[in-house]
Amino acid sequence: MRSTIQLMLKRTIANWRLLSAVIIGSILAGTIMSATVVYFESLRDIALQKELADQNPADLDMLIEADQTPINNETHQELTSSMESLLLSRVGQFTTEYQRAMRSWTFFVDEPPELVPLGECPCRPTVAEPDSFNDQDEPLIECDCRRIQCMTVPDEDHSIHLVEGRYPEINAEPSVGSDQTVEALLDAEAAEVFELELGDVIPARPHWDEDNININVRLTGIYERAHPEAAEWRIFDQAFGSRSNTLDFAQFVIPQQSMLEVVGVYFPNMGAEYAWFLDVDPTTIHATDTQLIRQTLEITEN
Repeated sequence: MRSTIQLMLKRTIANWRLLSAVIIGSILAGTIMSATVVYFESLRDIALQKELADQNPADLDMLIEADQTPINNETHQELTSSMESLLLSRVGQFTTEYQRAMRSWTFFVDEPPELVPLGECPCRPTVAEPDSFNDQDEPLIECDCRRIQCMTVPDEDHSIHLVEGRYPEINAEPSVGSDQTVEALLDAEAAEVFELELGDVIPARPHWDEDNININVRLTGIYERAHPEAAEWRIFDQAFGSRSNTLDFAQFVIPQQSMLEVVGVYFPNMGAEYAWFLDVDPTTIHATDTQLIRQTLEITEN
């Protein structure tokens, strides 16, 4: 063993010039290969940042929608925990803001509809048999283009400016004509369209099958958007915005607890739409992150 080591040392000393060249060459080769990888990764990052910089920042944000039926504390916790644990753990590092809201299915206004002449009801372009006639024998039809939805607003204290009235209470006293009443806020524009004032009660009737046939919505406050350009309102303008040009929607804002423990329990067959908004900071995204983001979006969609 000793003789072998001595022989190796003698050979190394005798050929130190050649061995030095090999060692230095190996170090240089490793350095060049590492620098090449870093160089191309830097090029990819530069190209990605250039592409992201050319995009409208709002187009890079994430808006995710999902439906859930029924709505109660248990189903809400199941959906939100699974969705948010996935989103925030995988792409939370690339976002600066995160918001969530929900909106109930649509209700009819449970009041006698107005009688109007044929052709003057914007939400009933096709008319069957007239219901009654006026003095000139002009046919009249029932017309009520009003619809009601309940929704939640994230961070109400920051998002909403209360013009008049007060915030809703969770356990509201029932109003006449219904076993259940929920208190709510309404934006000033919708309150004007529906001709509602503080304290007014509007009966709502589900369009789906339920054992309970209606619920009363009591208006306790009228609000305006405190910061109309804030990120949370993109949920309502994009995900919850009306897609109808002929219907008038009153989207009442109620506490999340009222949605889950009052409306959702009173109408056990009701569903809701959920929306998540994530404000993406493109400067935090590197080329090596693109595969993770793509996979997360595919998993979320599934």
